[in-house]
Amino acid sequence: MIQKTLTSIVVTAGDNQSCPVGPFPTPYAQGLTVRVTDQYGQGVIGVVVRFTPSNAGAGGSFSSTVSGAFVNATTDQFGNATTPIFYSNGTAGTWVGDIRTTGAEVIVTSWTATNGVVPPAPTVITNIILVSGGNQVVTPDSLYGNPLVFQCLNSNGVGVNQQPARVDPVGSTPQGWRFYYTGLNYWTGITDGDGYIRLQMAAGSGLGDVVLECKPYSGFTPATQATVFVRAAPESIGIVSGDNQQAALNTLFTLPLKVMVLDGAGQPCIGFSVVWTLPPTSRAGGTFPGAVTTATTYTEGAGGTPGLATSPPITSNGFSGYWYTEARVGPSPGHVVSFQLNNLTPQTITEINLIVGSGQAAEVGTNYTTNIQVVVTDQNDQPIPNVSVTFENPAAAPTGRWAGSLTYVGTTNSGGTVTAPVLTATGLSGTWVGHARATSKPSVEVAYSMQNTPAAVVPAPATLTLLSGGNQLAFEGQQFTNPVTVKVLDQQGRAFPNGTVTFSIPTGFAHFPAGQTANALTDANGVAVSPLFTGGTSHGVWNMTCTCAPATPLVVPERTADQTAAVQLQYISGGGQNTAINTPFAAPLVVRALNAKGEPIDGVVVTFTAPASGPSCTFNGSITEDKITGG
Repeated sequence: MIQKTLTSIVVTAGDNQSCPVGPFPTPYAQGLTVRVTDQYGQGVIGVVVRFTPSNAGAGGSFSSTVSGAFVNATTDQFGNATTPIFYSNGTAGTWVGDIRTTGAEVIVTSWTATNGVVPPAPTVITNIILVSGGNQVVTPDSLYGNPLVFQCLNSNGVGVNQQPARVDPVGSTPQGWRFYYTGLNYWTGITDGDGYIRLQMAAGSGLGDVVLECKPYSGFTPATQATVFVRAAPESIGIVSGDNQQAALNTLFTLPLKVMVLDGAGQPCIGFSVVWTLPPTSRAGGTFPGAVTTATTYTEGAGGTPGLATSPPITSNGFSGYWYTEARVGPSPGHVVSFQLNNLTPQTITEINLIVGSGQAAEVGTNYTTNIQVVVTDQNDQPIPNVSVTFENPAAAPTGRWAGSLTYVGTTNSGGTVTAPVLTATGLSGTWVGHARATSKPSVEVAYSMQNTPAAVVPAPATLTLLSGGNQLAFEGQQFTNPVTVKVLDQQGRAFPNGTVTFSIPTGFAHFPAGQTANALTDANGVAVSPLFTGGTSHGVWNMTCTCAPATPLVVPERTADQTAAVQLQYISGGGQNTAINTPFAAPLVVRALNAKGEPIDGVVVTFTAPASGPSCTFNGSITEDKITGG
């Protein structure tokens, strides 16, 4: 985007004067003239420039009655601002005054004056500066709007008076291009009293660029160049973007305005000024920066979009309604295009509506899937930005919370929407209703309905049941016949698959192949089977513990026996006898004690017991008799 900006302010007359010291006020010979130009070297009209003399020691004043007084001057159509004469304050010496533009864009320069005699200045040109007039664009057979101005300076930075200089084209010039007063495409002459060269230029029938170089007449350095252009005249201007925008009162429109300028062949016109004109400030309209209603920008060239011109930013004024602005290229009437813009009536918070988020369900303790989003609109059903919205959920369960809070306050974006954060279902299960309200106008609200569903029960082991493998007997070093088989059920009595069951044997009584414990996974039916286990050196009844947390452990009794201990009695003789009452039987009863290997064992106490009632017998007057095997 190319915008017209203040780029240079140069003193063109009145600098480096001297006057007798004299008493205050002693006048200098002439006032000051400065020229304010933009980035294209064109003069800028309507710029207020302030001239402030020094008043500390040697100094001056623009008043003949008050020492140190400043003066303001406004630039004319050529960008020149001229002051009245100024006065010495009566103190001898050289002093410097301040010159600067006022307003939003401030550029600064200074001037020098001497109260007293000024020594002669050096006359050799040591520097040449381009003051203004470069980068101008004209159409064929027309004058350039501003002269080309160079200043030749001496080693003190002061313009040299009456010194010969020349301005020559670098390369060829378009057909008919010339300096207006000489009719030639080069110039030779002498500088004015302040070292300036001012040249009016004219274009012929040819198109192209003109590069001009200013240098001392008799040398090649120093040299300074300027470029001007001859372009085909604009024949059309069209809207690119920015039309049909709207903005609240006293608010910046989102987009600048853009136009494309083309010549008769449909080619982009580069470097031409486009004048933007807004309506008067007394009705619906807007302003450019600096509270002005007109602005000039230039069509872009290399490094941009050729032929594109962009307006400065536009701010709506305090009147509502539709309005039009013009973009014009070329001399009046030129080529014009109009944009329509709209200053919106002040917005009143009228409605809050749900966009998404209501009607969801989530398990207690989990997050709802979609965040609640609402939009705030005005009386014209237009979204309102920067509105504070309070989301509030019921204090009693069931309810929902945002990071532990029952409320959330957010602000609408440029589209009038605001989105609450992630919401968590808390408390009890059930349906509940929350509200989103305009914080500054709680009567404007919308309700949202949510449902907390019961938290899902995660299956877990609840009970273990023995299916087989309990109450077995094995001897030391002997494998028990069957493994222990258990079934695991969950809280709802269903088989619990893929659960780890740990089988544990107390040390000494038995062991699994890998030690005292073994793990097994339950199958699809909740059944887990232990490895086979082998009797140990400790004898007696013991308990295998089966665990599958958090279910209560299951205890399975087993027995390990000593192979050398008596495990059975073998009948030998004495049974089947008959005798009269109270008469001894003819033969004793004989049994044999055997171990697990079937071998007789001596020293085993065997107790013989007769029935306590009915037909019976006695052993030496008793119904029981203990005998020891062997011997």
